[in-house]
Amino acid sequence: MTKTLDEMIAVMQAAREGKKIEYRVYKEEKWYEHSHPEWDWTSYDYRVAPEQPETVDSVAREMLATLRRARKHMPSYSGYFACILDEMDNRIAKAERVLGK
Repeated sequence: MTKTLDEMIAVMQAAREGKKIEYRVYKEEKWYEHSHPEWDWTSYDYRVAPEQPETVDSVAREMLATLRRARKHMPSYSGYFACILDEMDNRIAKAERVLGK
């Protein structure tokens, strides 16, 4: 199915906004991630990648990534702050065991 000019513009504007774009060869079913800014509307079909629904697992993984980033930027402290950082390290380790690294 060929896209209209308005549909093509909508996909390219979504790419400009940083949304994930997928492509496929016309008449094929499998979609692939489009990671380069080239467009060939005569050979390929493009679309905005469908958003994946949030799951407990995806939210937990996002929280783990946030904790890792935050911990990486925190220096070591003594006293009360050391207890907090130790607890943070323990939570990160537990999440990695449960979710897998």
